[in-house]
Amino acid sequence: MDRLGRSSASLFIWFFFCVFTLLLMTTTAYKNFTVGDDIGWVYPVLNPSVNYTKWAAGKEFSLGDYLIFNYPDKNHSVVMTRNQSVYTSCDFLDSNDDDYEVYGEAGVASRSEVPLVETGETYFFCSAFSGDHCKGGMKFAINVSYGEGLPPNLATPPPQPTSPEGSPSSDESPPASTEDEPPPTSSSSNTNSNEATLCLGSSNTKQIFITLIILLWIMVQH
Repeated sequence: MDRLGRSSASLFIWFFFCVFTLLLMTTTAYKNFTVGDDIGWVYPVLNPSVNYTKWAAGKEFSLGDYLIFNYPDKNHSVVMTRNQSVYTSCDFLDSNDDDYEVYGEAGVASRSEVPLVETGETYFFCSAFSGDHCKGGMKFAINVSYGEGLPPNLATPPPQPTSPEGSPSSDESPPASTEDEPPPTSSSSNTNSNEATLCLGSSNTKQIFITLIILLWIMVQH
């Protein structure tokens, strides 16, 4: 009886160790990065303590991660581009529509949540006051790696940014939220740059859980 009890205890210890390892793996797949950390998305000329180039340096960005832009005031915008010329000029108005995406407009937004859905060099800047904020250092560049790849909800369809007028594009609707989605939350515990986004609802995770349960059942039978 004691041997049976010890064997069962060992099985359960092994099982929960596997579950813990799985949870650890699934909670580090996608991350939220709060731009500027506690300072947020501000004009460096008036806040010389912030340097967005230094903030981005050394961080590893991957597909499925989110950048969170918090505006202490509404005098800012968020423009994302993969065109270095647009980034260097701090001006997107004369560019092709597919050269940039606007996720927040000055005077309208106070928070923007930007998913990373393409690999490669990606640029962000504030276009407020005819690009003066961008020229004053309110910009940064990152390199997005493949990582774990896109979660299903971001793979199809891609998220839709707002138009320059600050409203969703009329011909396309924003993506619907699903239980698989790893968007950033408004909780203060998820605002640090190294905070992981849970993705326990993904189909891969469910399959692994089912496999673990089947293995445990087989071991108990033996």
